[in-house]
Amino acid sequence: MDKKFVVALLLVAALFVGNAFYNLYANDAVEINSTANNKIEATELKEKTDKKIVVYIEGAVAKPGLIYTNEGARLGEVINLAGGLLANADTDDLNMADKVQDGDKITIHARRTADVLSENSSANSDIININTANAEELQKLPRVGPATAKSIIEYREKHGNFKTIEEIKNVPRIGEKTFEKFKDKIKV
Repeated sequence: MDKKFVVALLLVAALFVGNAFYNLYANDAVEINSTANNKIEATELKEKTDKKIVVYIEGAVAKPGLIYTNEGARLGEVINLAGGLLANADTDDLNMADKVQDGDKITIHARRTADVLSENSSANSDIININTANAEELQKLPRVGPATAKSIIEYREKHGNFKTIEEIKNVPRIGEKTFEKFKDKIKV
């Protein structure tokens, strides 16, 4: 065999073996530049982030209680681990990027009840329950006068509560046109 060919073959084999060792042990020797240009080995970084902490979260979250997470976790991560925020959570003073510390007690306050009630009542104040409304309340519906209100109450007394809002069309004096006028203003 030619000497040059043997040397080239040995070089290729050495490169192949060297590459295999590099890929096998690269994770243990990776260096990461920090902001101060200090180098930290990946194994040291892994040990630092694997440290577990425990925090307690309560209030307007889906699953309040103890949360086990990694050191350096952010408030947003802890809230996600607690199942997320409830609809009535007051987020005005929350900073989701805040780091949490081992042993922290985190309280997520709910919005004041008056705020929630005013939002709900303004949206539902015009909705009339056809199973419980009296004649005066029923007459607030478009195209429903005293005679039709009386018919609704009589039908309800004879047949029991309405199971669906569409069932009100079985009441004498209420046809499709009348129903279309008030179907968005009634509930069962």
